[in-house]
Amino acid sequence: MEKFRGKSVCLGLDVDPNLIPPILKSGDDGKAIDKFLFEIIQSVKDVAGIVKPNLGFYLKYGSMGISCLEKLMNDTLYNSGLLSILDAKFGDVENSSKAYSSAAYQRFHADAVTINPYIGLDGLEDFIKGEKRSAFVLCKTSNKDSGEFQNRPTIVSPAEDPELFDQLMRDQGHPVIPMYLYVAYRVKYCWNEKDNCGLVVGANHLGELSDVRKTVGPEMSILSPAIGAQTDSKEQTLKNTIWAGGGKNTIINLGRSTLYSKDKDFAEGTRKSLIKNKSLVIQFQEEYHEKFAQQS
Repeated sequence: MEKFRGKSVCLGLDVDPNLIPPILKSGDDGKAIDKFLFEIIQSVKDVAGIVKPNLGFYLKYGSMGISCLEKLMNDTLYNSGLLSILDAKFGDVENSSKAYSSAAYQRFHADAVTINPYIGLDGLEDFIKGEKRSAFVLCKTSNKDSGEFQNRPTIVSPAEDPELFDQLMRDQGHPVIPMYLYVAYRVKYCWNEKDNCGLVVGANHLGELSDVRKTVGPEMSILSPAIGAQTDSKEQTLKNTIWAGGGKNTIINLGRSTLYSKDKDFAEGTRKSLIKNKSLVIQFQEEYHEKFAQQS
């Protein structure tokens, strides 16, 4: 995860032909998507740091969409200097996971993927078994019903997990934590031997984000989507998220409002929006660390 450490923003690449500028359309949606993504990448490659295509938005268009994803990952991003996260929430039994990981890392050449911890480690090891393979583990997701399972109290048994039990007793005096925090503990203390795991925590769950950061420490990368789900202004939302996430190593995912600019020069509009948001993120990171440096 070293290559992601210190990155501040990620540009989501959720394609929608209906939102692509008319100037790119010629009756062939596949060519329009390819051209749109090419122009966007060329415009932001020196400022974005990370891009995140969501697999569902490509699968939606069948073979055309998969072809567009392959072109993006293998051609457009090649030598761009950008890191890629293939957002697919992978998680299946061992043999199936090997097939998925082969597709993600060997066919699409992703730098990282998102994975769902519900299947357990043996179904996910192939995604993190090598130092060149990185994964962001779903921890506290942004959807409104995420608490149905993720916030359920979890009792950590000293017989099953003595080290974690002792850690919890030292930290909080009892072994009961919500499921999302149990995921965070497991990833930090059991899954991250090669320093290639991060977490996904929605920006609309500021309390949970703060708890997760306290649990995993300052160095683990946390990908934080759903900035638009907060009700404050964009600037205040960014500040809230950065401060809840402990300053550095909280990666802000910028979505459709950044990707689909209404400017006549759409790619330049995306670039301007990304630079503005990235500057704010860096400003709030510096303010956070300056405040706590003065207190220490």
